[in-house]
Amino acid sequence: MILTKAGSILGPIATVLGYIMDILFRFTDIFGIFNVGLCIILFTIVMKTLMIPLTIKQQKTTKLMSVMNPEIQAIQKKYKGKTDNESLQRQNVEVQAVYEKYGTSMTGGCLPLLIQMPILFALYRVIYNIPAYVPSVRVYFDNVVIPLMGQAGYAEKMQGITNIATAAAVKSIETFDFASADKMVDLLYKFTTAQWQELEGLFPAISSVIAENASVIERMNTFCGL
Repeated sequence: MILTKAGSILGPIATVLGYIMDILFRFTDIFGIFNVGLCIILFTIVMKTLMIPLTIKQQKTTKLMSVMNPEIQAIQKKYKGKTDNESLQRQNVEVQAVYEKYGTSMTGGCLPLLIQMPILFALYRVIYNIPAYVPSVRVYFDNVVIPLMGQAGYAEKMQGITNIATAAAVKSIETFDFASADKMVDLLYKFTTAQWQELEGLFPAISSVIAENASVIERMNTFCGL
């Protein structure tokens, strides 16, 4: 189960990316485009644009390496078969001198990748679980979850929804924490149209609230087959 705003080192990065996604969502809504799929496309374009400096640096480093490699290989050939500490130290010094000659370092090619990887993983987390990070989307799930959790015996009724264990990504629905609003949002995010309809039938007292917000959620997710 993807916990809403799960921790780890990616958490803060994902939160920032979520705010960017939220801004795009609000921006497209101004023009009457209320769609998560389009926002994901714009979001990806924005992130690619922000990472252009890192991409350029990576490309420059790659070109430099193609020029440097013959010199480095010549040094390695020079010390081939010499495994004593003095020879190894001299080899390292000469290789380092080549890097300094071209204004780069041994870690220069890895640094852009090390910076991009956490961003890309955090980007995946945001796209995979949008309601957790995009307040403008989450509000429609909260509109259902809050009154839903106040219904008598709601947890027991929820367990009767078809294929709910699959949606909850658990082996046994009995282990699911229905008292957690965050987990309920995650669960509803995986609901199909049929499951939303079942939910309405199980809770007639708030069926209009469920139907209204489910309609908005499905409209948000119609683009790009989401």
